[in-house]
Amino acid sequence: LRIARNFDIIIVFGSGLLSVNRVHEALAAHHAASPLKAIFGASVRGGCGFAFLRRRQQQPAEGFGTSLMEALQVPRGNLSHRMNKLYDVLRAALQCELKLGRSPSLEGADANADADAMTSICSSIPDERHKPPQTLVDAYLEPSELPAAAAVVGGTLAQEVIKCVSGKGELMCNLFLFSACGSHDSGEGKVETVLTSHDGSAKESTARVSNDASTPENVS
Repeated sequence: LRIARNFDIIIVFGSGLLSVNRVHEALAAHHAASPLKAIFGASVRGGCGFAFLRRRQQQPAEGFGTSLMEALQVPRGNLSHRMNKLYDVLRAALQCELKLGRSPSLEGADANADADAMTSICSSIPDERHKPPQTLVDAYLEPSELPAAAAVVGGTLAQEVIKCVSGKGELMCNLFLFSACGSHDSGEGKVETVLTSHDGSAKESTARVSNDASTPENVS
């Protein structure tokens, strides 16, 4: 954390949602009076990936806005009915991590138990419009990274960093989601705005990715 005190932007990569959030929280807490403007988090698992932006509030004394954990625990009544299905997979994965103390996976001795836990959580979602298909859950649980998903998430993240450094262009707000397969909205990246009431750091924005997952430069 001491080494990072002179940076304007920090990017945290990790396969576990809790580990990414833990680092975000530590950075936000230790850099309230630093030049740090934005903390990015990103992960790719199987054919699924996300990039998350936590920005400093407009008033520096207010610290940073919505955390990754807060974004994944917003009451369902506040969510759009057209939310990308990967969002609900991430919510389920977070619940699993909180319960198991580790990231669920289809690899290892606990593979069946992890798959059953994820399926149970997703099946219990009361609103059918928010239930992700089992194929998408399985795609997220795959331990290996699909290169196409990594390319899209990495390309989107790179563009956001460039905008943040240059000060040109509206930054995403605040969760970019992409799945290469497993759902009707797979093949298209989308930014979902998931803010808590205390976050006044950014305006709502939307970005989409071409169905050609190999060309992240098509992100707009």
